[in-house]
Amino acid sequence: MNYYQADQKIPEDNVYDYGLWDLNRILVGIGRSLADFLPIPLPQQQWAYRIPNSLLQAEQYNVDKMATLVNK
Repeated sequence: MNYYQADQKIPEDNVYDYGLWDLNRILVGIGRSLADFLPIPLPQQQWAYRIPNSLLQAEQYNVDKMATLVNK
């Protein structure tokens, strides 16, 4: 399991994959997923187990606002 320090350079593919995972997490909160938007790739890693900061894991999004943006 890799945990990155704030001053470390994180590989670009990990940043990209984390972004996909985070976006999918938001979509799941409104009853959708990235699988609904193919050909957008799906995340390759399960980032929920890789984020050591409990504040990041507990981060909440405005689901109603996200639903509005997805349904446009």
